Amino acid sequence: MKEYERESGKLRVIKNFTIDGIGYFLDCYDSFMLPYFAYYINAVYFSGNMPYIYDCLLRTAAPIGSLFIKLTMEISPLKLKHPIPNTGLILVMAGSLGISLAGNGKGISFIAALIFWRFLMGIGLALENPFQAIINLPSAEASTTPKLLMKAVYLSLTCAIILGYIVSISFSAGFKNLTNNQADLLDYAWRICEGSVFIPAAIVLYFRMTSNNKEAIEEEKKSREEIVAENRLSRATTLIEDNEPLNFTWSDSISYFSKFKNFIVLIGGMFTIFIPNLIFWGYAWNLGTIFFSIGFVNPSLEIGAQNFIVTIGVVIVAFGGIPGFLASTVLIERVGRKNLTLIGFGGMVIINTTLGFGFNSVKNISPILFVLLMTLENAFVQLAPNGTSFTQFRPSMLSPDLEPSPNGYYGTMMVSGLIASQFLFIFTKDIGGPSAFISHIYQIYSILSMLGLLVTLLLPNPQPFEKSRI
Repeated sequence: MKEYERESGKLRVIKNFTIDGIGYFLDCYDSFMLPYFAYYINAVYFSGNMPYIYDCLLRTAAPIGSLFIKLTMEISPLKLKHPIPNTGLILVMAGSLGISLAGNGKGISFIAALIFWRFLMGIGLALENPFQAIINLPSAEASTTPKLLMKAVYLSLTCAIILGYIVSISFSAGFKNLTNNQADLLDYAWRICEGSVFIPAAIVLYFRMTSNNKEAIEEEKKSREEIVAENRLSRATTLIEDNEPLNFTWSDSISYFSKFKNFIVLIGGMFTIFIPNLIFWGYAWNLGTIFFSIGFVNPSLEIGAQNFIVTIGVVIVAFGGIPGFLASTVLIERVGRKNLTLIGFGGMVIINTTLGFGFNSVKNISPILFVLLMTLENAFVQLAPNGTSFTQFRPSMLSPDLEPSPNGYYGTMMVSGLIASQFLFIFTKDIGGPSAFISHIYQIYSILSMLGLLVTLLLPNPQPFEKSRI
C-alpha cells in the first residue's frame, strides 16, 4: 500500500485528480474573487450604498444554487440522477460569461440578471461535485486514508488562492491611483474577474473531451487488484472489501437517523459543519467592512487607494488558509479527525473571544494586530470541519460499512452556513450605527465556536475514509 501511494504521486494520477476535481479550484477561486465582485458593483452602481438585500443575494446566489442541487440530488427522496456528463462545467462557463456580459434592460434589471447567472453558476459547481468525482477514481478507491486525496484537493485550493492573489493584486495595483470620480472604471474589473473563471473551466473541459484515460484506468485497476490480493493474503484490514458496499435508500436513511442515538449524533455532526462555515464566510466575505471599522483603511483616501489597501489585507488574511491546509494534511493521520477538529474549534474560541470582547483594545493597539489575529483564525478554521477539507468527511459516524452516510446532510449544512453567514453579518453590522455591531458579531462567533467545541467533545471518534453511499 505504501508503495502504491508513493506511485500515486506521479503526474498521471495528479492530473486525473485535477481534471475530475476541478470544481475545487473553480469554487475556491470564485469564492476568493466574489467580495471584489460585490464591492466593485456597489461602488460603480450604488456609490457604496447598495441595499442589504441586493448585497446578500449577489453573494449567496451561487451557494443557493448549490443548496438547490444538494437538496434535490443528495437529500430529497427523489434522488435525481446527474444529467449529461460535464453539464456542471458547461453551466459554470455559461454563468461566467453571462455575469461578465450582463447589463441593464427594460425586461430585467441588472441585479436580477447577475443573481440569475450566479445562481446558475452555483448549480454548475454543485453538479461538478468534485469530492465525489475524486473518490470515484480508481486511485482514490485504493487508498485507505484521505491523505492522498487531500494532497490533490489542497493543491487545487492553493493554486486557486495564489491565482486569486495575482489577479486581485494586479487589478488593485492597476487602479491604485483611481479617484472617486473615476469609480466607473471599476466596471471593467469585476467583469474581467468573473469572466476569468471561464478560462480554466474551458481548458479542463477540453482535456475531458479529448483525453483517452482507458490505459491509465486499466493500470490503476490492476494496481488495485494487486493490493486486494495482497491484503487477502496478509488478512490486513482495509476499506477495500470483496463485496460491493451497500446502497442505502432514502427510507433506509430516514429509518436509521430517526433513531434517537443516531439522530443526536447526526445533529451534532451537522452543527459542527454549520458553525465553522457561518463564522469563516461571515468574516471572509466582509473583510473590507471590517478593515474600515478597525482603522486598517483610511476612509478619506480615494477609492483606488482604499481598494489597494483592502486587497493587501485580504491577501494577508487568506494566506492563513494555506498553512491550515498543510497542517490538516500532515496531522489528520497522526492526531485523528476529532482531535484535529477540537484544535480548530479551540483556536477559534480564543481568537473570536479576543476580537469580540476586546475589539476596541485590539484595534487601538494596532489594526495590523487585528488583521494578523484574523489570519491566525483562518488557519484554525481549516482544522475545523469548514467544508474545504476532508476532515469534515463523515465526522461522526462509527460504522462506515454498515450505516447510511450522512454526507448529504453535512454538505447541505455546509452551504447553509455560508448563506446564513451573509445574512447575519450584512443585516446586523450597522445596528447602532455604521459598523457598530461588528464587535458583537465576533462575540456571537465566540459563543458559537465554544458550542462547536463542546459538541465535538460529545461526538464519537469517526472512522477513516470510505465512499459515500447516499
